[in-house]
Amino acid sequence: MSDTARDILIVDDEPAICNLLARLIRKEGLCAEVAHSGLSALDAIHKSPPDLLLLDYRLPDMTGQDVMREARLILPELPVVVITAYASVQTAVDSMRAGAVDFLAKPFDHKKLLNIIRSTLARQEASHSPSVAHRLTTEGEIHSGLQDSMGPSRVIRDLAQQVERVAASNFNVLELFPMITA
Repeated sequence: MSDTARDILIVDDEPAICNLLARLIRKEGLCAEVAHSGLSALDAIHKSPPDLLLLDYRLPDMTGQDVMREARLILPELPVVVITAYASVQTAVDSMRAGAVDFLAKPFDHKKLLNIIRSTLARQEASHSPSVAHRLTTEGEIHSGLQDSMGPSRVIRDLAQQVERVAASNFNVLELFPMITA
Protein backbone atom coordinates (compact mmCIF):
# COMPACT_ATOMS: atom_id res chain seq x y z
CA MET A 1 0.00 0.00 0.00
CA SER A 2 1.04 3.58 -0.45
CA ASP A 3 2.23 5.86 2.31
CA THR A 4 -0.88 8.03 2.22
CA ALA A 5 -3.56 7.28 4.78
CA ARG A 6 -6.56 5.45 3.39
CA ASP A 7 -10.10 6.41 4.40
CA ILE A 8 -12.54 3.79 5.64
CA LEU A 9 -16.20 4.54 6.24
CA ILE A 10 -17.77 2.40 8.97
CA VAL A 11 -21.55 2.10 8.71
CA ASP A 12 -23.27 0.47 11.68
CA ASP A 13 -26.17 1.50 13.92
CA GLU A 14 -24.39 0.19 17.03
CA PRO A 15 -22.08 2.88 18.49
CA ALA A 16 -19.98 0.29 20.38
CA ILE A 17 -19.21 -1.58 17.13
CA CYS A 18 -18.35 1.68 15.38
CA ASN A 19 -16.00 2.71 18.20
CA LEU A 20 -14.29 -0.68 18.22
CA LEU A 21 -13.84 -0.72 14.44
CA ALA A 22 -12.61 2.88 14.38
CA ARG A 23 -9.97 2.13 17.05
CA LEU A 24 -8.78 -0.98 15.20
CA ILE A 25 -8.54 0.88 11.91
CA ARG A 26 -6.76 3.90 13.38
CA LYS A 27 -4.20 1.62 15.06
CA GLU A 28 -3.36 0.43 11.52
CA GLY A 29 -2.59 4.00 10.48
CA LEU A 30 -5.78 4.34 8.47
CA CYS A 31 -8.45 7.01 8.75
CA ALA A 32 -11.87 5.98 10.02
CA GLU A 33 -15.16 7.81 9.63
CA VAL A 34 -18.46 6.62 11.10
CA ALA A 35 -22.08 6.71 9.94
CA HIS A 36 -24.99 5.21 11.88
CA SER A 37 -27.55 4.98 9.07
CA GLY A 38 -27.71 4.32 5.37
CA LEU A 39 -28.64 7.90 4.51
CA SER A 40 -25.81 9.37 6.58
CA ALA A 41 -23.41 6.90 4.92
CA LEU A 42 -24.49 7.99 1.44
CA ASP A 43 -24.14 11.63 2.48
CA ALA A 44 -20.61 10.92 3.76
CA ILE A 45 -19.72 9.15 0.49
CA HIS A 46 -20.89 12.20 -1.47
CA LYS A 47 -18.90 14.62 0.70
CA SER A 48 -15.67 12.67 1.09
CA PRO A 49 -15.39 9.44 -0.93
CA PRO A 50 -13.80 6.66 1.15
CA ASP A 51 -11.38 4.00 -0.08
CA LEU A 52 -13.35 1.20 1.61
CA LEU A 53 -16.81 0.77 3.12
CA LEU A 54 -17.39 -1.47 6.17
CA LEU A 55 -21.14 -1.94 6.08
CA ASP A 56 -23.61 -3.49 8.49
CA TYR A 57 -26.24 -5.54 6.66
CA ARG A 58 -29.17 -4.26 8.73
CA LEU A 59 -29.53 -0.55 9.34
CA PRO A 60 -32.47 1.40 10.79
CA ASP A 61 -33.39 3.13 7.53
CA MET A 62 -32.32 0.73 4.77
CA THR A 63 -30.55 -2.56 4.13
CA GLY A 64 -26.86 -2.92 3.44
CA GLN A 65 -27.75 -3.97 -0.10
CA ASP A 66 -29.65 -0.72 -0.61
CA VAL A 67 -26.70 1.28 0.68
CA MET A 68 -24.31 -0.69 -1.52
CA ARG A 69 -26.46 -0.15 -4.60
CA GLU A 70 -26.73 3.60 -4.00
CA ALA A 71 -23.04 3.91 -3.07
CA ARG A 72 -22.07 2.23 -6.36
CA LEU A 73 -24.00 4.91 -8.24
CA ILE A 74 -21.84 7.52 -6.52
CA LEU A 75 -18.56 5.60 -6.50
CA PRO A 76 -18.65 2.51 -8.79
CA GLU A 77 -15.25 1.13 -7.74
CA LEU A 78 -15.88 1.37 -3.97
CA PRO A 79 -14.99 -1.92 -2.26
CA VAL A 80 -17.54 -2.99 0.36
CA VAL A 81 -17.08 -5.45 3.23
CA VAL A 82 -20.38 -6.50 4.81
CA ILE A 83 -20.42 -7.20 8.56
CA THR A 84 -23.58 -8.50 10.22
CA ALA A 85 -24.96 -10.20 13.30
CA TYR A 86 -27.64 -11.74 11.07
CA ALA A 87 -25.33 -14.01 9.13
CA SER A 88 -26.80 -16.71 6.96
CA VAL A 89 -25.74 -18.36 3.75
CA GLN A 90 -28.45 -16.42 1.91
CA THR A 91 -27.33 -13.09 3.39
CA ALA A 92 -23.74 -13.81 2.39
CA VAL A 93 -24.76 -14.83 -1.14
CA ASP A 94 -27.00 -11.77 -1.52
CA SER A 95 -24.20 -9.50 -0.30
CA MET A 96 -21.63 -10.97 -2.67
CA ARG A 97 -24.07 -10.78 -5.60
CA ALA A 98 -24.69 -7.13 -4.76
CA GLY A 99 -20.95 -6.52 -5.05
CA ALA A 100 -19.44 -6.99 -1.60
CA VAL A 101 -15.78 -8.03 -1.70
CA ASP A 102 -16.14 -9.94 1.57
CA PHE A 103 -18.62 -10.87 4.29
CA LEU A 104 -18.04 -11.28 8.04
CA ALA A 105 -20.38 -12.48 10.78
CA LYS A 106 -20.47 -10.73 14.16
CA PRO A 107 -18.74 -11.38 16.43
CA PHE A 108 -15.76 -11.33 14.10
CA ASP A 109 -12.07 -12.05 14.52
CA HIS A 110 -10.26 -8.69 14.59
CA LYS A 111 -7.18 -10.12 12.88
CA LYS A 112 -9.28 -11.55 10.07
CA LEU A 113 -11.03 -8.21 9.58
CA LEU A 114 -7.70 -6.36 9.43
CA ASN A 115 -6.37 -8.88 6.92
CA ILE A 116 -9.46 -8.36 4.76
CA ILE A 117 -9.02 -4.59 4.95
CA ARG A 118 -5.31 -4.78 4.08
CA SER A 119 -5.82 -7.17 1.16
CA THR A 120 -8.80 -5.22 -0.20
CA LEU A 121 -6.89 -1.92 -0.09
CA ALA A 122 -3.84 -3.58 -1.67
CA ARG A 123 -5.98 -5.00 -4.51
CA GLN A 124 -7.60 -1.61 -4.98
CA GLU A 125 -4.22 0.09 -5.18
CA ALA A 126 -2.91 -2.53 -7.61
CA SER A 127 -5.97 -2.11 -9.82
CA HIS A 128 -5.19 1.60 -10.19
CA SER A 129 -1.76 0.89 -11.66
CA PRO A 130 -1.84 0.18 -15.37
CA SER A 131 -1.70 -3.53 -16.06
CA VAL A 132 -0.51 -5.33 -19.17
CA ALA A 133 -4.09 -6.38 -19.96
CA HIS A 134 -5.29 -2.78 -19.65
CA ARG A 135 -2.50 -1.51 -21.90
CA LEU A 136 -3.31 -4.20 -24.45
CA THR A 137 -7.00 -3.36 -24.32
CA THR A 138 -6.42 0.35 -24.74
CA GLU A 139 -4.06 -0.27 -27.62
CA GLY A 140 -6.48 -2.79 -29.21
CA GLU A 141 -3.83 -5.49 -29.43
CA ILE A 142 -5.56 -8.42 -27.73
CA HIS A 143 -7.53 -9.43 -30.79
CA SER A 144 -4.63 -9.17 -33.23
CA GLY A 145 -2.20 -10.71 -30.74
CA LEU A 146 -4.35 -13.80 -30.27
CA GLN A 147 -4.93 -14.14 -34.00
CA ASP A 148 -1.20 -13.77 -34.70
CA SER A 149 -0.30 -16.51 -32.24
CA MET A 150 -3.26 -18.89 -32.72
CA GLY A 151 -4.72 -18.17 -36.14
CA PRO A 152 -7.73 -16.27 -37.50
CA SER A 153 -10.53 -18.73 -36.62
CA ARG A 154 -13.99 -17.83 -35.30
CA VAL A 155 -13.13 -19.48 -31.96
CA ILE A 156 -10.11 -17.20 -31.57
CA ARG A 157 -12.21 -14.12 -32.44
CA ASP A 158 -14.75 -15.13 -29.77
CA LEU A 159 -11.96 -15.75 -27.27
CA ALA A 160 -10.41 -12.36 -28.04
CA GLN A 161 -13.76 -10.65 -27.40
CA GLN A 162 -14.10 -12.42 -24.04
CA VAL A 163 -10.53 -11.52 -23.07
CA GLU A 164 -11.13 -7.88 -24.01
CA ARG A 165 -14.29 -7.75 -21.85
CA VAL A 166 -12.55 -9.31 -18.86
CA ALA A 167 -9.40 -7.21 -19.31
CA ALA A 168 -11.47 -4.04 -19.22
CA SER A 169 -12.92 -5.00 -15.81
CA ASN A 170 -11.42 -5.24 -12.33
CA PHE A 171 -12.62 -8.80 -11.81
CA ASN A 172 -10.30 -11.58 -10.80
CA VAL A 173 -10.47 -14.01 -13.73
CA LEU A 174 -9.90 -16.98 -11.45
CA GLU A 175 -13.01 -16.00 -9.48
CA LEU A 176 -15.04 -15.61 -12.67
CA PHE A 177 -13.92 -18.90 -14.21
CA PRO A 178 -12.91 -21.21 -11.34
CA MET A 179 -13.15 -24.40 -13.41
CA ILE A 180 -11.10 -23.64 -16.50
CA THR A 181 -10.47 -26.82 -18.42
CA ALA A 182 -8.39 -27.48 -21.48
